[in-house]
Amino acid sequence: MGTNHNFTITPTQAASKTYRNALAAEIYAGSGMSLEEIGRIRINHPEIIAYKARIVSGIENASGFADWTRFLLSRYSSRKVCLSLGSGLGRVEKFLVETGFAPRFDTIELCADDNIDLRIHDKKITVRPGDLNFVSLREESYDFILCHGVLHHLINLEHVLDQINHALTPDGLLLIYEYVGESRWQFTPERLTNLRAAFPGVVFVPPAPWMVGGFESVRSNDLLPLISHQFGNTCELSFSYGGIYFPFITCTSPSEDARIREVISLDEKIAKEGTLPPCYHIGLYKKNSAIAPPMARPWSDDELNHRLNPPMPISARLIRGLRLSPAGPILRRLKRAVYKP
Repeated sequence: MGTNHNFTITPTQAASKTYRNALAAEIYAGSGMSLEEIGRIRINHPEIIAYKARIVSGIENASGFADWTRFLLSRYSSRKVCLSLGSGLGRVEKFLVETGFAPRFDTIELCADDNIDLRIHDKKITVRPGDLNFVSLREESYDFILCHGVLHHLINLEHVLDQINHALTPDGLLLIYEYVGESRWQFTPERLTNLRAAFPGVVFVPPAPWMVGGFESVRSNDLLPLISHQFGNTCELSFSYGGIYFPFITCTSPSEDARIREVISLDEKIAKEGTLPPCYHIGLYKKNSAIAPPMARPWSDDELNHRLNPPMPISARLIRGLRLSPAGPILRRLKRAVYKP
């Protein structure tokens, strides 16, 4: 299989200063996410979790990660050999092991070494560090692969999706839970116009491109078409939503969370009507042996620099430089101390 010829960026480009700086920023962001801090992210608002549980699993309340994994436990038999790409702290993996769906997990995580003091330690979850943009997986080696909030952080999507398909057993399952909205959260005028019309008086301030650093949502707008191409005809379940609530919480002050029920009600209406593209997708797929992956469009060095290093104010450059300096680990420890219970 030609795994070396379907890259958007090459290993040579990954050795560039631009890529290495973005990689360091990604690691810095990921390694600072304690459990307490994750709980404070607006995307984890209890009303949003309840909404997700209702549309994905048909339940009003869910504990752990049952809001979007309950159908695995109720419709599919337990798995034997499982892989998680971008496992973070290992929370979802531990939940699926504890429910009996997975006996254990192999995981590959960019921040594995930096997050070692925060990671959930479980002998049934093994983790190894790795840059998933250049991952290589053994053929037909896993009957369950989990991608939870990782694909939208990757550049070499065609390569990674092909590797996932390559690694699934003939009866294997792939569970994808991803942000699939505009890349770098640069929401379209149509989406913002709908928001402002629905919520007059609310101030919406979209983030500047330089504010969305590392590899965050670097090619997220390409995800749904690529997933559909690679796995569309093997889809078991599919849910797409979030076209209203995600840009709302991204572009407004936390004080506006008082309107979250109203926001979710509109999100559900828009998702059913399909009048705006979704920002989130949950899908369950099987191995697809009938189709080749789409060929990647290579980025030039200039495009790589433009996408990963957009123009930013001098103050932001100074802060980024400090984070990437030897003082970076000290800043991370201070950040964790602030959120320590």
